[in-house]
Amino acid sequence: MKLSLETRNRGDVIVVHCQGRIVYRDEAAALSRVVDEILKSGSKLVLDLSCVTAMDSADIG
Repeated sequence: MKLSLETRNRGDVIVVHCQGRIVYRDEAAALSRVVDEILKSGSKLVLDLSCVTAMDSADIG
């Protein structure tokens, strides 16, 4: 299963719900882009990784 990302606003916090695999390449790049956009906007960020089925060591960083 590829990575699915869904963002939700909760007041001044944006929650990113991640579902699937976060592995090196396309999935990791997609998550990085979303996180960068949120942080550049000055919003607070929470990553919900409860539905992530696999993550490799390169993506933990």
